[in-house]
Amino acid sequence: MADRLAMLFALNRPVVVFAYGLVFFVLGLAIAMQSRRHSRLVLARRLTWLSAFGFLHALHEWGGLFVPIQATYLPLVATRGLVVLQLALLGASFACLMQFGVDLFRPLPGRWARVRWLALGVAGAWALSVTTWMASAAPSFDAWTRDAEILARLTLGFPASCLAAAGLWRRAEGLVVPLNDARTRRWLRTGAAALAGYAVATGLLAPRGGIWPSMLVNAEGIEAAFGVPVVVFRSVLGLVLVVAVIRTVDLFNVETDHRLDALEESRIVAAERERIARDLHDRTLQAVYAAGLTVSACYQQEHGAGRVEVAERLDETLRVLDHALDELRRHIKELHGAPLHVSFADGLRDALRQSALSSLADVDVHMDIPPSAEFRPRPARHALAIASEALSNVARHAHARRVELTARVDGDRFELAVVDDGRGFPRDFVAGYGVHNMHERAGLLHGTLDIQTEPGRGTRVTLRLPLAEMQR
Repeated sequence: MADRLAMLFALNRPVVVFAYGLVFFVLGLAIAMQSRRHSRLVLARRLTWLSAFGFLHALHEWGGLFVPIQATYLPLVATRGLVVLQLALLGASFACLMQFGVDLFRPLPGRWARVRWLALGVAGAWALSVTTWMASAAPSFDAWTRDAEILARLTLGFPASCLAAAGLWRRAEGLVVPLNDARTRRWLRTGAAALAGYAVATGLLAPRGGIWPSMLVNAEGIEAAFGVPVVVFRSVLGLVLVVAVIRTVDLFNVETDHRLDALEESRIVAAERERIARDLHDRTLQAVYAAGLTVSACYQQEHGAGRVEVAERLDETLRVLDHALDELRRHIKELHGAPLHVSFADGLRDALRQSALSSLADVDVHMDIPPSAEFRPRPARHALAIASEALSNVARHAHARRVELTARVDGDRFELAVVDDGRGFPRDFVAGYGVHNMHERAGLLHGTLDIQTEPGRGTRVTLRLPLAEMQR
């Protein structure tokens, strides 16, 4: 059976080699055609190296078909020049794959920052060794090209594939979780597994030669044992990688959808805010202002008539109306989209102050937000609105003696919690507009809002979301 398979693949070797090259050419083309110019994802900026690997590796494999054809009518020197070029394409393709793996681990801290030159250094060392020491020690040109290919696969191909596999697996967690797309995570892991298998098939299973371990484990031995050339295994693993990468580039469509949703949401919210601001200005503000004028006229009349007690009450009413006018103007300004200029911690303290909760209960505030964690105005406003609503509910309904307000960053997660020891929600509680609004805001941030409560045992309101959502 193995002999028949070996004969079948030997007769169709050009087809197999062409298909193998085509797999990697499609890999490079699929990445090159995917627009990632506006993506903020780290992987988007690293895929160029994987695309270059695909193109260069395809040209190397197709060279195995092209060079023998040219050898029939080209001089020996020209043919050998093409073989050297084919060998250079192999080393360059592995160097691009290694650079892809290195970039997946960037930014690198401290002394590790020099690792970014790893691919260039290893490729340079390989090129120097094959052009000096090996060229002088090899008994023939064919032996030199064989040993140079073995060395390229061992020192470049194997570590490059392992590094790329590890980097892709690592990015699967930090990259996709913020976008809540587990399917893309699975495809990234599939691609990482394919690269790990490819490390063995392309790096360790080199042609038989005088360099260890190719003397013991090599492509010829695998073909003799199974009747299937190693290039077939490489093709299958490459095909899995191509499918995984093509499915992964849907991630950029997911990102685009998120951004389009955010733009549509911003447009709708902005239009609604403008309408509310206009109604407040044209109706509510004018009505309060008119009421103030009426009270002012009454104050002048009562004060002139000597009714001091009534005048003082009217004067107090005027001050309340003036304060209401200032508040209305401030809210109108905010509705027109004024940016959040204060820090998130200051915004939380302001929400606590406006709720008047500090005068009703003992409030402990815990902030664990690094100074480097800069929050964008839009998600910060949503999170502050959730905190404000939770604090307001505690002040109005909980009758709590102790309240704990916590905001912290834990790795790639952001958490905001309001905990009280009040009377909790009644068993027949029906969520109103405020609670629904909190859940909707949490959904807009692609997070979760968890409300744990029990009659007589207090309430815990917890907002959890990816940190990336607060920084988008």
